[in-house]
Amino acid sequence: MPVVNPKIDTLIKKGEKHLEKGQFEDALRIFDFALKLDGNNEKLWEYKSMALNELDRVDEAFECLEKIAEINPEKKKWLSQMRKNSEIERCDKLMKDAELLVADQQYKRAMSNYKEVIKSDPTCTDAYMNIGICYDLLGDYSSAIDFYDMALEIFPLFPKAWLNKAITYQNMRDFGMALLCYGRAIELDRKYSPAYYNKGVLLMETGDYRLALECFTKTLDIDPINENAKFNAEACIRAFN
Repeated sequence: MPVVNPKIDTLIKKGEKHLEKGQFEDALRIFDFALKLDGNNEKLWEYKSMALNELDRVDEAFECLEKIAEINPEKKKWLSQMRKNSEIERCDKLMKDAELLVADQQYKRAMSNYKEVIKSDPTCTDAYMNIGICYDLLGDYSSAIDFYDMALEIFPLFPKAWLNKAITYQNMRDFGMALLCYGRAIELDRKYSPAYYNKGVLLMETGDYRLALECFTKTLDIDPINENAKFNAEACIRAFN
């Protein structure tokens, strides 16, 4: 809606300057005052939403956008897309923050982030899988398997979930199930070097050096600079010579 009130126009310009300078509280005060003069001004509601969003007052920011859609029903579709985009951004941030928490060994806090993502998107396989990894790192292998299975129920062709499930079974000393899961990961992605490498480590552990060497050789075919694979391949050769 075009601004026709000169006083409103002046207030908007002042508020814009505060936004540009990052003075969001000052901008918000100006927009609130202006809205008392013209509560149906879409531009004012939009700017107020921007200021609130910068202040991490996301729910209030959306209330402003809903007010715009109320004033102009033609913008309901736009509002729906804005809400969707904002939720995607929120989930992306939760995932990135969780990654940092895992690196800092704050596994329970990381899991809280992943669970928030799942609330928003129940089909996010990465979130389920990463919760499984956190449980594995905490030594709760049964819960880890449960979450890998949740990820695989949504996307059975997820090699990384099969790989992590195999690693957890390996940690549980269930080598038979671990080998089956490594095999499934490799079947789904013939160039998935971590699956070959970790399968090789398991085979070394069980004393099957010839098959382990095959796995490390395949790893190096895909990832020639993998120093661990080179080291283990040489150890296998020494073991059966």
